[in-house]
Amino acid sequence: MPAHGIILFILISLTSLPAAAERWVSVNQCTDRMMAYLAPEHLVSVTWLSHDGEALAVQPLLAARPANHARIEEILGYRPHGVIGGEYGAPGLGPLLARFEIPFHRLPQAQSPAENFAGWRQLGAWLDRSAEAEAIIQRIDAGLQQARSDLGGAATRVLWLNPGGWVAGSGMMQDSLLEALGLTNVAAEQGLRGWQRISLEALLNWAPERVLVSRQDDQGFSHAAHWLAHPAIAALAEQGRYVAVDSSATDCLTPDLIPALQQLVKAWYST
Repeated sequence: MPAHGIILFILISLTSLPAAAERWVSVNQCTDRMMAYLAPEHLVSVTWLSHDGEALAVQPLLAARPANHARIEEILGYRPHGVIGGEYGAPGLGPLLARFEIPFHRLPQAQSPAENFAGWRQLGAWLDRSAEAEAIIQRIDAGLQQARSDLGGAATRVLWLNPGGWVAGSGMMQDSLLEALGLTNVAAEQGLRGWQRISLEALLNWAPERVLVSRQDDQGFSHAAHWLAHPAIAALAEQGRYVAVDSSATDCLTPDLIPALQQLVKAWYST
């Protein structure tokens, strides 16, 4: 059936559906999580990426919501009040939604806790949940402040290593999180900006006091595991200079960040 035929069929079918107030579709993994905390009862569909089984507190809720692929025919079937997305992705969706007078709100991609908090406030305004958004912001900020205090604010030189040898220089969320925790990002210290891939030699030459290794449930330590098998890196492990961190909770700041930070602090002192 041609695409216009599918859309017409959906529109005809919608006439038999009961009206439902404040039905929202999310087409971005981060906004999925934010919506799950802020207005779970109004979240009717999440992006297919949120069905990947990450160990987050809201994962059971996200897994229970129907998945979408940001296709107009899928979204119309939910008869949404509006659609929430990120700064990137689904480039052609906005004009199609406009044809059906469905609002499409995009949250800018946050690269710092402050930008993340602004995103929560914007989402709260769209959903008429400003008070609830402020409460979530306070929880996240309190978790950051507690972790900073627990880590001692010693400005330890840290390199945050991601799968494939990628590190975040200045202007990225990982850099901002390290700063918020009172730590020094070695990648930014070396003049790197944005995402950069480094060599094992660079890591060793920079001599970070600690190496944070992003843990991903579906890939373990991925390429970073091969580096950790190198004798020089194994020596760092023996010296207690690397720490695993749950990256699924640090990419998008929600209350899931709090237990991840608590685990980081625990690992920091147990190595």
